[in-house]
Amino acid sequence: MRKRSTWLRELSLLEPVYHALCSTSESQVTLESAYNKLTVVKRRAIEAKAKFLKVKLKPPKPLFKDFEEQYFVHKKEDFSRKDNHKAKRGEWLRAIGLDDEPFCWYPYNTTELGIAQEEKTEVAWNDLGLAARQAIEAKASEFNKVHT
Repeated sequence: MRKRSTWLRELSLLEPVYHALCSTSESQVTLESAYNKLTVVKRRAIEAKAKFLKVKLKPPKPLFKDFEEQYFVHKKEDFSRKDNHKAKRGEWLRAIGLDDEPFCWYPYNTTELGIAQEEKTEVAWNDLGLAARQAIEAKASEFNKVHT
């Protein structure tokens, strides 16, 4: 029960209706009605967060954030302009085959949207599967040998 309450809090479902266990069909209908009253944007955000929390239970190794830190040799601090760093990152992503959503977003993880994008990226990285992630790691390693 404690894990469920923690999970619901992380999904920002704080109202009591969400914390009650549905033991009858009436309580199930009440719960579904409360959830359906949420805006579509809020429901999508909750569903995206739930996918991320599921990935957190057994995260891929490495996480995409760690993979990028390990293999992308150009650090933000090395550039005076963000656009230059963004362009280099885009070249690297194209070279390793990840130049598409959600990997190509530029990381702004201090905003709510940035945090949501980072979580979406980790879910997509996990969904690639181990073999695909290893193939991408091999491409990234080869790219670094050629470009460093």
